[in-house]
Amino acid sequence: MIYAYYQLSFGLMKLAGAIDADEKFDWTKGVPQNSPLPEHVATFLNQTVFPYYFKLLEQEDDKEVIESVLERLREIAEAFGPASIGARVEELVPVLIRFLEKKAFCQTKMMVDENEGDLEDCDDDEEDEDEEEEGDDGIDHDELIFGNVSDLVIALARAFGNEFSGYFAQIAPHLVVYTADNHPKSDKNMAFGCFAETFAAAGAVIPAYFNDYLALLEKHSNSQDSKMNRNISYSIGVLAEHAAVLFQPHVKNSLTLLSKLHANTSEMDAQDNIVAASCRIVEFQLMPLPAEQRPVEYPQLVDSVLQKMPFQGDDAENETVLKFAFKLFARDQPACLKHMDQIALTCVKVIVDERTADVIPVKFKYQAGQFIKEVVVHHAQAKL
Repeated sequence: MIYAYYQLSFGLMKLAGAIDADEKFDWTKGVPQNSPLPEHVATFLNQTVFPYYFKLLEQEDDKEVIESVLERLREIAEAFGPASIGARVEELVPVLIRFLEKKAFCQTKMMVDENEGDLEDCDDDEEDEDEEEEGDDGIDHDELIFGNVSDLVIALARAFGNEFSGYFAQIAPHLVVYTADNHPKSDKNMAFGCFAETFAAAGAVIPAYFNDYLALLEKHSNSQDSKMNRNISYSIGVLAEHAAVLFQPHVKNSLTLLSKLHANTSEMDAQDNIVAASCRIVEFQLMPLPAEQRPVEYPQLVDSVLQKMPFQGDDAENETVLKFAFKLFARDQPACLKHMDQIALTCVKVIVDERTADVIPVKFKYQAGQFIKEVVVHHAQAKL
């Protein structure tokens, strides 16, 4: 029934003619009023779907069911945008906080406002059986729930944009707890990922956390763990792009830190992400400066990024470096032309490589195709 309600919602959107040829609803990030849903779809969500979902979140003790509900809420936010969840976000945020605090019913077997003394006594044998049953599948469901909550927070930030700032202010103190030393690497990685993706989607959130978050990144930058280093570097790139003024005093130290992360990282996808973070610093911090104000190593930094194209580990970051290359061609053709063969191969990769194409937006594939037509065919030497 949980998934069926999502499917019914999508079906109603199709019947209303709100879904395009790409099976998507064209919504706009921000206030719900900018992307209204068909009235009968909104009514179905608010009067049928959400009451059922929220009842499960409050009363269901099966954690797999909770995981499914959180996944469907994320899918609804991603598919239908801010208007889909706007009427319920005030109610949803405290629920997410309870999951982060591990105080939800499925985690404690206590209802909201219920005390331990209110629970019926049970035999120790029954408790042991419950504990054994919960661990039978060998899965840490609390970790999965944290991952689902993190993904839903990101989806909400992408739907509401800067309008999400006030809600994230409530969530952040409970999220940062998961970066503490007493939490496993998996928790830390999910928490850093949630912060970074939220900052990328809602830049107005960043100033309140910038200094503390940058210090937190530096604290965790001495790891040999590729996944951790990937999250740290991605966060640095997000700050460089979306908090340009605040980041300016930290450019030199951040480039040094990224170099250290790259040296301590063995996995190719993480290395690609670290190079992409350097790319963001060059693009959003150094390129906008007048030529005479750029550091002397600026040409070498540009070369170090473009020489790594195309990325073979983190396919999505090929979009990052191509956007930089397109901008560089418009501003400094000689610097760009030196690497036109790599740029050409990367353009082709994002269009025709099956694995890469799956993670690149259609709109950007079109831009890459236009660049091939207007620039690459005149300058590249490689056989495409």
